[in-house]
Amino acid sequence: MKEAKHVCVLDEDVFWRDTLARCFQERGIRASLIETEDELWGLLSSDPFNVAIVEPRMGDDSIGHIIQALCLRSIPVIVCTGAFYPMQISSFINQSPSAIYLKGNVSSCAITDCTLRLLDGVV
Repeated sequence: MKEAKHVCVLDEDVFWRDTLARCFQERGIRASLIETEDELWGLLSSDPFNVAIVEPRMGDDSIGHIIQALCLRSIPVIVCTGAFYPMQISSFINQSPSAIYLKGNVSSCAITDCTLRLLDGVV
C-alpha cells in the first residue's frame, strides 16, 4: 500500500490552519495542524511529514532555526506570510533549495499547488 503524503502546517491562526487542512484533505493529503515549536518537534519524531508550511511571524525568534533545522533534514519548507519575513530568516531561505517563500496575499489554492509540486518532486 502506498504511504500517504503528510504535510505539517505551523501557524498560530486556527482558521488558516483549518482552511489549508480542508484543501489538502480534498486532494488526499494528510495535514497535521500545529501552533508551537514543541508540537513541531514532537510531530517530527512521532509522525514524520514530507513538507512543512510555516508562518514566520510566530511571536518569537524560533522560526529561523526551525526553517534551518528542517532544511538540514531535507524537509521542504514553504514560508508563507502576508508580511515580509524577518532578516534573520532570509539567509536560510535564500541558501536552501528546499525552502520557498510565498509573500503577500497568497491564496490557500496557491499554497496547496506549491505543496503538491514539492510532494511530487517538481520544485
